[in-house]
Amino acid sequence: VAALPTATLTWKPDEKSWAIVNVLAHIAQGDFWYASRLDAAGLPEVLRRMETTRQLVIERLRALPAEQRAQVINHGGEDWTPRKVARRIIEHEMEHLAHIQQILARCRETHG
Repeated sequence: VAALPTATLTWKPDEKSWAIVNVLAHIAQGDFWYASRLDAAGLPEVLRRMETTRQLVIERLRALPAEQRAQVINHGGEDWTPRKVARRIIEHEMEHLAHIQQILARCRETHG
């Protein structure tokens, strides 16, 4: 599929169907999930997954030529720039860090 044009990879017969790129993303996510089944808690695989995905984004951002750093790409009706991707990653992590802190606080209240 690497040789397929973007238009083919993103084509969907209708709004409810998946494009080829959606199927590939699902398979990749599934592989991480299956790997997590190899450890009782799943934490080592989750941490490897986070490290791998974060490194991928950092490498992609660093490798962008200057002329592509302001490029706007539309995905599903939403415009994305490299800056927006970086900002959303940080915001998303900060939101969930607060979520983790709330869970820890409730756990400590329950278990002492």
